Amino acid sequence: MSGSSLVSQMARDARRRLGLSEDIPIRDLFRLLDQKGLRVIRYPFGFRKASALLARYQGEHFIVVDSTRSLGHQVFSVAHEYGHFLLHRDRLAFVCDPSYPDIGSAEVERWANRFAAEFLMPRAALERWLVEHGLANDRVSLFDAVRLQQAIGVSCEAIVYRLAELGLITPDQRLAWVQESPVRLARKLGLQTDLYLPDNAIQVPEEYQVLWVEAYETGQVTFARLQAALKRIGVGAGNLDLQHPVRVEDVT
Repeated sequence: MSGSSLVSQMARDARRRLGLSEDIPIRDLFRLLDQKGLRVIRYPFGFRKASALLARYQGEHFIVVDSTRSLGHQVFSVAHEYGHFLLHRDRLAFVCDPSYPDIGSAEVERWANRFAAEFLMPRAALERWLVEHGLANDRVSLFDAVRLQQAIGVSCEAIVYRLAELGLITPDQRLAWVQESPVRLARKLGLQTDLYLPDNAIQVPEEYQVLWVEAYETGQVTFARLQAALKRIGVGAGNLDLQHPVRVEDVT
């Protein structure tokens, strides 16, 4: 079996483990993985050279993604890190800036990008959508690609490259379409533009607040550090019913 076939098979297996068939879009990947025990943390870090990371802490893996990136980019990044989790979880951490296509990337990053593309945009899902919308495989227009991209829930650039890769559009169409503004196209069609914009979401595990409060109440961190940590998730420490430890000097 070739390398590309192995990646495709792994993506299909990953979908099956999540209870998904090959011919449907993945809805709310962040929540789906979180429910399966792989924590997804989204926060507006504003990273310069990375958009996501996979890390392990106290035996638990989690994916962290920068929510200052477009929502479509976040989805692809999380799928990319999920690929690392499935095949490379023995490593301590990955810090990545996934892009598709991935010319010049390291081999392990190209593998994770390939997994993300097969996982999010399997041929069966794209072809089913085309059939359901009465479209022949060789007659996909730019506006059809935008509608498909919205249905699948990825970036416009990702769907265009995937369509070209599968032979559903020509290389010339690919080159021309990636120059188009997806926001303008979506507005022309009366579609939402959420996928093309950052959402600056703050999505952290429920345990985050609990652990910080426990650390404060047992005297491991000061009230100032507790305030700073909870402020990041929009919680005011002063509004909580806390058991203040003895000899805490900075409680106000």
